[in-house]
Amino acid sequence: MGDWYLISSYISVPTLAENPGNFYLAAYIWNPASTTTPTYVDDIIVRPVDASFTGSVYDDKTGRLIANLDNDGFAVKYVYDTAGRLIAEYKETPNGFVKVKDYFYNYARSGQ
Repeated sequence: MGDWYLISSYISVPTLAENPGNFYLAAYIWNPASTTTPTYVDDIIVRPVDASFTGSVYDDKTGRLIANLDNDGFAVKYVYDTAGRLIAEYKETPNGFVKVKDYFYNYARSGQ
């Protein structure tokens, strides 16, 4: 897998009144070692500083919710059993995913 890094940056974007005309914002990702080392970028979030951000990820085959992203881009991952029941939640941290909750299902036996 390899290491990953959380990089957060704040930029000041001028208003149209401060910079009339053809104003645009562009972002580039550059890896000087890209010829020998692949680099993967995930979850690029651009938002106003005072705005909140959340996101949801759904499995396209089952329609189940498989993750929620919080305001900082960290995920809560949901794990299901083969019957489609939620069995665990994992919270993403800078050190990886940590299990935060287990779900157990108890059913009465027939005849009881």
